[in-house]
Amino acid sequence: MLNIGSDTYAKLESADLERFLSSLTHFLRENVPDMEHEPERNLRQQILFLREDARQHDIVGRRPLALYVITAALLGTDFVDRYSGVRQILFTQEDEEIKAALLAGFTATLFDALKGGDA
Repeated sequence: MLNIGSDTYAKLESADLERFLSSLTHFLRENVPDMEHEPERNLRQQILFLREDARQHDIVGRRPLALYVITAALLGTDFVDRYSGVRQILFTQEDEEIKAALLAGFTATLFDALKGGDA
């Protein structure tokens, strides 16, 4: 059996987080106009802050976390406080994947309503 020491595991976890941060910052720059010129360091710090915030709602997986961060990028980092619908989603006992899908749906519905329903 392969035994991975805590130092090795920490290095692997750090590398995984680094790839995730790079991928997500690239995605945000490409897809959220307000983020296009945001300094890399600022984006990374914001993602790490939102990662801790998401953990309070049992969102820890990469995909659900990415959707949480994207929601914050689109609605503002105070989106949990601003939208009661978001709070209804996040303060349930649902699985993190379901919460992430509901957040994405909430955001899409909100943007649709703001556009006047033109899809």
